[in-house]
Amino acid sequence: MVVDKLIELIKRACFSDLEEIIENADDKMKQVYFNRAIDNCLKYGYIDKAKEFIDKILYTDILLLEQRPKAIAGVIGALIDAKDKDYVDELLENGIENLDVLETDETKHIILLELAAIFEEKGLRELSIKYCKKYVYRMIQMEKNVFPKDGCFYMFKPISEYTVLDLINNSITLSSPYNFNDPIDSLIYEAFDIATKNGKTDFGNVFETEMRKIRIKCFAMSDEKGTPPVYNTLMWAHYADSHRGICVKYKFPIHIFEDSENFVGRFGIVSYPNESIDVKKDSYDFRECFLTKQSEWHYENEIRFIAIDTNRSEQFLSLDLKCPNCIETIYFGRKCSSQMIEAVKRIFEGKNVSFYRMHFNPNDIFKLCVSEI
Repeated sequence: MVVDKLIELIKRACFSDLEEIIENADDKMKQVYFNRAIDNCLKYGYIDKAKEFIDKILYTDILLLEQRPKAIAGVIGALIDAKDKDYVDELLENGIENLDVLETDETKHIILLELAAIFEEKGLRELSIKYCKKYVYRMIQMEKNVFPKDGCFYMFKPISEYTVLDLINNSITLSSPYNFNDPIDSLIYEAFDIATKNGKTDFGNVFETEMRKIRIKCFAMSDEKGTPPVYNTLMWAHYADSHRGICVKYKFPIHIFEDSENFVGRFGIVSYPNESIDVKKDSYDFRECFLTKQSEWHYENEIRFIAIDTNRSEQFLSLDLKCPNCIETIYFGRKCSSQMIEAVKRIFEGKNVSFYRMHFNPNDIFKLCVSEI
């Protein structure tokens, strides 16, 4: 076998022959040969030669772009096995995931997961967790904010202590998808459940733990005709306590939530495909994970704020709204009590907020209308 020949050449320090074999290998095998060469150069004490090969992987485009993340992770694994901790620390401290040779954001993202897997394999749990956190953080950070055409976000809620506190504190509370009424929202968590039944790896458990820290806030948008969702009777029935609750209309500035070292969040519009998605596959994109629902839910016309604080795992994540005038209008359900209406209105005394109440249209009983109060 070629790999056996490589090892024999390294033992005899025949590096010119070794390099010729690697140079003439096809693109698929170059990664394998480089990693085996590095492993064995370190094993047999040819440290400088090993680092020469490492430099070729790290700082040149000698490998195909899609091969580099796994090759670089393999390099780190070899250095760990060789107990060259200082060199590993140096590479990681310099931000190995941002190497220019990786070229694309997607490839720089993939290497984080490859590194996390290597660290878990080598028993370095803290580093594995750290790089899983980086992976999940960047997964969200790479996404662009997407806003409704009219810039308006509508939140349907029952009147509860948490709803009132958000209004008083000028905040919104994000929750875990496990609290959603759709049992397969979001799809990635259903995939985790299936993987658990099939016997997940230790690394799979580390990765899942970090992914489960993601929190989501759900809003509705106006439809393609520009009709606000307050006229949608299903939304009131399903999300506002059968008209006993409220609908809050927000207008957020584009940069309402700034990224920080541990926190990142993005707005994204939900899609409702007719076709199914295979949740047994090995990888998923961001939209499949968190912005895809069954077509039966299309009436929601949903837009979400998806965020993570990598240092927090509570079921609910409260975020202060930095702008004082995000709430434009509050709509009260048809069955909302007069006492509750007055209590909510008092929260916004002196502020430029409009108040409306929902009614059924006497001329078309199956449609809603509003009146200002």
